[in-house]
Amino acid sequence: YYIKTISHLAVIYPYIISLLEDYVFIPFGVDKQNIQKVANLIYTEGLSSKNYETICYALYYSIKYGFVIDNVTFEAAKQSNNCLFLLFAYLYFKKNYDKNSVKSCKEYAKGISKNYMDSFWLFIYEALPQSELRDYWKHMKKNGVTFLLKI
Repeated sequence: YYIKTISHLAVIYPYIISLLEDYVFIPFGVDKQNIQKVANLIYTEGLSSKNYETICYALYYSIKYGFVIDNVTFEAAKQSNNCLFLLFAYLYFKKNYDKNSVKSCKEYAKGISKNYMDSFWLFIYEALPQSELRDYWKHMKKNGVTFLLKI
């Protein structure tokens, strides 16, 4: 019952989604199955309302707690034109061994790297290997610089 209530509150007030892990999931020992229900709901609602921050949290929970979210596609991430959604989708596909979607992410990153590096630098940098990067990005990648924490 409480998970249903939390899910609905999170949809109505998306700003609480960032607080769920620290103030609900961990302190109350919410199990993976219930976190998955919340993540599926906030992903679906985020997609329909184009709230990409919400979507990123759903993907983060999926990556961290090891479950699959329904209907995550590369096309949805690409159509969003949102750097963070693309990055989290790439990480999600990588975690779930979805080789075709990882390949699509990398190809897209390579395609936009010449003209849109300023807008999509984080996605492009993390998705592409050193050999596909230019200038200082290439040197940073060579030295093992990443902007992501292991979760």
